[in-house]
Amino acid sequence: MKVVIDTNIFLDVAFKREKLFDASYKIFQCVEKGQIEAYITENSFTDIYYLIRKQIKDTDKVYEYLGYLLDLVGVIPITELDILESYELKAEDFEDSLVYIACKNYGCDMILTRNVKDFKIYPIEVNTPEMLIKKLDK
Repeated sequence: MKVVIDTNIFLDVAFKREKLFDASYKIFQCVEKGQIEAYITENSFTDIYYLIRKQIKDTDKVYEYLGYLLDLVGVIPITELDILESYELKAEDFEDSLVYIACKNYGCDMILTRNVKDFKIYPIEVNTPEMLIKKLDK
């Protein structure tokens, strides 16, 4: 199963967000075990750097986490065609539409996010970490 993981899941783990960390980290463990083939879009990767660096002033720690992510997931490049296709959708949230387009064009099966409702307009499976864990446990 090829899954694009949205920015918010990576932030759950980076910031150890209460009530969200456990399920998000369990997804990371599933990736490490090979149960999930996980990806991040390149624009999400830069967003993660920016958001973590804003809160954690220690650049070395930020790069340590980014290195962990690079070992964990693949990075989907965003092409000019992806941007144009996303633009043509005229979606309310351009960034979410770009994640969807990258996911579709890269042949991924699912988007994993905390904002399921934001992706429901797209014809692709969307789950939270908790939802995916239940599916994997069946």
